Amino acid sequence: MRLTLAAVGTAILGLLLAGCASPPQAPALPGTVAVAQRPATSGNTYLYVTDPTVNQVEVLDPTYKLVETITSGLNFPVGDWVDSKGNLYVANEGKCDGSGNVVEYAHGSTTPTYTYSSGLICPLFVGADSSGNVFVFDYGTGGPWNFLAEFPQGQNTVTNTWNTCNTGTYAFCYPTGLTMVSSGELMLAMYGAVHGSLGSYWVADEVLYNQKYNNQFYLTGYTGAGGGVAIDKKFNVLVGANPVPKGGGGGAKRRSGPGGWAIVRTPHKHGTEIQLHNLKYIGFTFVDSLTLSADQKTLFVADYGGKSVTVLTYPKGAFVKALGGANGLTDPGSAALGPAP
Repeated sequence: MRLTLAAVGTAILGLLLAGCASPPQAPALPGTVAVAQRPATSGNTYLYVTDPTVNQVEVLDPTYKLVETITSGLNFPVGDWVDSKGNLYVANEGKCDGSGNVVEYAHGSTTPTYTYSSGLICPLFVGADSSGNVFVFDYGTGGPWNFLAEFPQGQNTVTNTWNTCNTGTYAFCYPTGLTMVSSGELMLAMYGAVHGSLGSYWVADEVLYNQKYNNQFYLTGYTGAGGGVAIDKKFNVLVGANPVPKGGGGGAKRRSGPGGWAIVRTPHKHGTEIQLHNLKYIGFTFVDSLTLSADQKTLFVADYGGKSVTVLTYPKGAFVKALGGANGLTDPGSAALGPAP
């Protein structure tokens, strides 16, 4: 039976705190790159929003008016991405039994132009670099668990894979976000339980894929679930967090909405050298995707279970607008910025 992302997240958090030693046989977390997506170019002012429960991708113009709906090729679409040429990629979770895939749409097309499926089990997040290399963050199920796969654009052949869950450190972990940082680097977000006294926490996983280098750094100053990931021009890492961290550089005093999730920012540092700063707006149900505008003044938060994409100012995090049913959205899983379709 498929659970909503918010329900699965709550269940997994309980298991983390209970210290389970192996991943439960449960539906995977529907993703979001996507969306914590790459920093958008100045022409990327349209929102491409996955809507898993209705099997759609909705495209909103800069005034947040629905201008296009994509339905072809979708099977519980979760994470999405728009590359530098305007091609759209959508991660279809399917039933997490190997039926999932990633579909690519040429700019302006509403039907898939290519499908990536080799070796995929439960794809949640997708990204692509300026050379067209396609990266898929897959939850797995039954083994392998939690891996990143690389495909050449237009080829259904895996050229590289990374194990994103270090079994020497973790008891188990779950993928919760992906963002492209530069032309040779991407960043993943996860949360999970670790062996020993560290307990549960969220972690940022930095993959320098051109150098085939995988460097995990732990945000050990905070215990709890994390979802979505983005990085700004000053190399601050943004992650959704539940519960809201106390102390640090921010207040997060304003509560809005029924949930316990907030957005936190920390400098890009390793180990315990973190300085958590809470953005002002909190109360999300499950932060599944974070996307920064090209001018770094607007942050889009896909709140799965909260049935909205929330628009915030950045870096202050003040509330601007909630995009929902009036904008043609049902329960968004991810949001990516791209050009007009």
